Amino acid sequence: MTAKKNPEISRSEALTMAWKSRHNYKGYDRTPGSQFNSWRSIIRTAKGRAVGFPDSWKSFDSFLGDVAGNWAHGMIVRRHDTSKSHGNGNSFWAEKGTENCGKLATLEYGGETKTLIEWSAELSLSYSGVRQRYFKGKSYTAEEILFGKQRKQRSEKERSRDFRISRMLGAYKLRDKKRGQASDIDIDFMRAEIEKGCVYCGDMSGVGLDRIDNSMGHTKITLFRAATHATAQGWTIFLMKKCSF
Repeated sequence: MTAKKNPEISRSEALTMAWKSRHNYKGYDRTPGSQFNSWRSIIRTAKGRAVGFPDSWKSFDSFLGDVAGNWAHGMIVRRHDTSKSHGNGNSFWAEKGTENCGKLATLEYGGETKTLIEWSAELSLSYSGVRQRYFKGKSYTAEEILFGKQRKQRSEKERSRDFRISRMLGAYKLRDKKRGQASDIDIDFMRAEIEKGCVYCGDMSGVGLDRIDNSMGHTKITLFRAATHATAQGWTIFLMKKCSF
């Protein structure tokens, strides 16, 4: 008489249960960051085989006995002497990201020189952010590399000015888009031009951009600032204020 199958488990689950019930079964943790995964990444990869390891490491237990240091989840295996292969006395557990501290960029700050990783850990900073500022911010000071550039606080007057410019820019671009006209101005261009004041009277208030030829869009290629040339042909934009003379 054959035993009845358990309808609640699949064939693969049944095989797994049978495998784990062996008297010599060892339930190694095989999750990412585990010791078993570190061992397997050395034994079963081309990179690990190229570095080299002793034959005894084909046994996971021998591998555990040879790697020095206290292990914590997420650590990886590194070598003291990278010119030699893995093995007893040359392999140790290291936190990921700190294995190449001797090759990492250093930064002097407050009279001390440390690696970017060390500064990040000590000051509770984002290492990726510090590293990005170090390599991209060539003109940054040590303090700016660590903590970033402090943005200048704008005054209420400046915020009001930028809000007005932003609304004007949006209106100009929308008008040009609806009419199929060219437009290449941006807020930086508008801010720089408006800060120069009216071309007629020099007044700084209520300044905007206007065009000589309304059949053309708002562009910055042919800007002119002389009131006496306001009717000259070929210019598409000039800075002006609605002045009364």
